[in-house]
Amino acid sequence: MAAINGFIRGEVSTFEMGGMMLEAAPEVFVKHTTTELVWGYQDKLTRFLNSQKKLPTPTFGLFANDSDKDWSTYSSVRTGTDDLSDVGQYVTWRGQSTLPYWKGKYANMINGTDGTFFHPHLNKLEDVLVFVDSLFRSVNLTYQKSVS
Repeated sequence: MAAINGFIRGEVSTFEMGGMMLEAAPEVFVKHTTTELVWGYQDKLTRFLNSQKKLPTPTFGLFANDSDKDWSTYSSVRTGTDDLSDVGQYVTWRGQSTLPYWKGKYANMINGTDGTFFHPHLNKLEDVLVFVDSLFRSVNLTYQKSVS
């Protein structure tokens, strides 16, 4: 994944990327445990990319770079015990209650859920707030129409 991101950012040339793929000859289907997929594993491709110094981490996995983080302060969300409409709403994100990135206080607010779930009984007339961590912004979602 890091090599692909490097390729997109222009750090790895098309020629290099093709050579890496041929050299490592990755298998189309791989079998790994859940732990390996979540926390990372090494295979022929990742070992080759690491030998070329093209990966920021020696393993490939969903949280391969995150194993050293203190998850207890990573983020906290409301449980909905006091108000069910608050379920999943961020209280802090990465240990912060506001962001330091924007000039205005409203732009730096952390509002909404992570977008994977919302409170029960959500209706079409209700706008929802989602905090998009890759944008460092909260966005408002409004229902427009049903599709099939």
